[in-house]
Amino acid sequence: TVGYGDATADTIQGQMVSVLGMTIGGVIFSWFMSNIFSILNPDPTKEKHQEQMQYVVTYLKVNNLPIDTAARVLQFFRKTSVFSFDEGRLLTALPFHLRQELFDWLYSHIIRSIPLFADLEDHFIHELCLSVSPVEYPQYQLIYQHHDRANETFIVVDAQVSMMKVIN
Repeated sequence: TVGYGDATADTIQGQMVSVLGMTIGGVIFSWFMSNIFSILNPDPTKEKHQEQMQYVVTYLKVNNLPIDTAARVLQFFRKTSVFSFDEGRLLTALPFHLRQELFDWLYSHIIRSIPLFADLEDHFIHELCLSVSPVEYPQYQLIYQHHDRANETFIVVDAQVSMMKVIN
């Protein structure tokens, strides 16, 4: 029955129509409630990204940056994931052995593919894996300048890097 039970289906066809009606009603009700919930409780990461983009656009307008520079800045922030998460906080919440297993799976094959590290013992590779921190840079991003003190080592996995020397 549907409703108060005062009307029941007596035939198989009537029962099938009732089941179909209840199913369609349930789907429509679920869809309606999820839309209401998303209106009342919007995704905070998406809102944060939109606020950040608005701030960036305002900053670019106020400072009257050259068009090509402004376009690259906007492109960088647009590429930033809307649904990003704090990887560091997520990984530090894991128990040490699980974090080490995860890092080994993610990075040991990359580290071992470098001839300098290929023959190292497993425990040293584990330590290297735990110190890896993936970074992404937008196209044309300057990472180091001549005479900068290097305090990091980069392993380029999937990119193209150019080294240039400015001659005065």
